[in-house]
Amino acid sequence: MKIFNITLLLTFFIVTTSLHAQNKGEVTSKSCPYSCKTLGIKKKNCKDWRENGMCFVEDLRKPSNLKGKITKRACPYSCRTENINKRYCKDWREGSICVIEDLRTPATKTSSTATSITSKSPSLDSRRACRETPRNRLPRNYINIGKVKKSGNLFKPYYRVYGSIEGTCVLEAGYYQHDRLQKKFNIPMNKEFGRYEFNIQVRGDKNPEIRVYNIHGDRDSITIDPDDWN
Repeated sequence: MKIFNITLLLTFFIVTTSLHAQNKGEVTSKSCPYSCKTLGIKKKNCKDWRENGMCFVEDLRKPSNLKGKITKRACPYSCRTENINKRYCKDWREGSICVIEDLRTPATKTSSTATSITSKSPSLDSRRACRETPRNRLPRNYINIGKVKKSGNLFKPYYRVYGSIEGTCVLEAGYYQHDRLQKKFNIPMNKEFGRYEFNIQVRGDKNPEIRVYNIHGDRDSITIDPDDWN
């Protein structure tokens, strides 16, 4: 009889733990005190716990809010490196970029990783994080040319170039003519993966080139040949 009772208790513990780990309801977190009691939710419809100084509530009356804030950075970057419990976190790789979905923070329109080329200056934390990342851990930045459109005439071979720079820890990027910088792009240095769009007028007869350098001085570049777009 004792063995049966112990087995029953173990089974109950395993099932309860499994249900808790799967987050059947909507999970929210706030600074403590924050609990089923403070929200006026009956215990049969609610679970609460405390972790790393934060209080969590799982409202079983509402469907699970599985969509979380997604961030991308150069690997290594994971739930483990950010010290986030796997119960509230998912991580995966996209090529050389590591992605985290933080289920503690709901996804919003402002959580997108796409950034305008006129973004604000980087924080000191971002600069420090980039400097401390070894060269072999940084993915190469990618320059994508989407369209080249003629904007001049026979005597003025100007072209409008539309494209984007994708990557992390950009130190400098811009438009060059015969190895000389003509126009610098205002791209913030950020450890998180970003996509920065640009459109710029270039001289087709001046060996136009788009370059990007990372924090360690590694260069990626692409020469624009208008004949390829005619």
